[in-house]
Amino acid sequence: MNRCAECSKEWQQRYVMAAKRFDKALNKAMVITIIAVCMAVVCFTLLILCLVKTQRFIDQFEYVEEVNVKQDESGTNIAVIGNGNEVN
Repeated sequence: MNRCAECSKEWQQRYVMAAKRFDKALNKAMVITIIAVCMAVVCFTLLILCLVKTQRFIDQFEYVEEVNVKQDESGTNIAVIGNGNEVN
């Protein structure tokens, strides 16, 4: 009987030790997961803000393009952009 009680006690201690290791690893994994989710939310929020600012910039952006159109002897239109740059 004494041997059986010692064996049972030893396995019970091993089980408790394994359960503590598992709980510690699970808690570590949960903390890492929570941190990763929080970082993803922050990054997603920053992405949305950047998209809004870019769209706002595009909506407010104005430019003037000066193009003169000439026609050569054969009737082909030539766009003159700026100071003498020709584009057919």
